[in-house]
Amino acid sequence: MERTIETPVKEQIRNALNGRGVYFRMPPANGYGKAGDFDFVCCVRGQFLGIEAKRDDKEEPTTLQHDNADKARLAGAVVLLIHKGNVGLVTQTVDALHARIKPPSYWPERRLLVPEDITPPLLRRKRRDNL
Repeated sequence: MERTIETPVKEQIRNALNGRGVYFRMPPANGYGKAGDFDFVCCVRGQFLGIEAKRDDKEEPTTLQHDNADKARLAGAVVLLIHKGNVGLVTQTVDALHARIKPPSYWPERRLLVPEDITPPLLRRKRRDNL
């Protein structure tokens, strides 16, 4: 794996997110991802959190990264530009998002198959008619 100049910062961010139990993804930056995407795409208690990692405070985001952050902010996301000098902001932000009221979420329960579910529909109809 090729180490980028911001790898140590990304490792600190990853550790902070894992330590707080945050669901996150790191879109590929090898040409298969979307240009301008965040380095970390996170979900904290139903709130979208986008994190862009830079080596230090002298590195500026690209125009595409600025545009992506603006779109995400307009949609209600929280976005962070993190460098080696402000990594602590990740845990502060995650803690603040954890303190918010959790919005409702819907995901259907996984059903276990019962024998009737495996029976072909025609036979199920016959069973019902015979009752």
